Amino acid sequence: YEAYLILDKAVQLSQAKAIYPIPTIKYFNQKRPARLLTAMILKYTRMMGGQARENVAGGLRKTYKGWEYTHSWGQTGVADITVFYGGRVMECELKIGKDRQSTAQKKYESKMEKVAVPYFIVKDFDQYLKLFNEFKNNK
Repeated sequence: YEAYLILDKAVQLSQAKAIYPIPTIKYFNQKRPARLLTAMILKYTRMMGGQARENVAGGLRKTYKGWEYTHSWGQTGVADITVFYGGRVMECELKIGKDRQSTAQKKYESKMEKVAVPYFIVKDFDQYLKLFNEFKNNK
């Protein structure tokens, strides 16, 4: 929670300077910790000069017709977040509490290892800070 407050303050300051026009973290529902962690990771990575992409699968989506199931044509098991920095890439799978990797996610992890793409299971923001800073500094 302390990391959240620090990051949110940094975002507010940067937005006041119009450097990083990103929606504030408070936009996301804090009762959904995975969603909050995702938002924090995306914001922090972009603030530090990197780029991060959330990989979204199919599922229920609210459309103009109401709630509909949307099919994803993407690969199953893909990590939740792909991070790009300095011409390199790393994959982050978010797991909170008792959440565990599915079989498809384990297969995807092994594929990433075969092509030398770092793949991490991230359980909290402090862990991500450490991983990202190590990734950023290892050229």
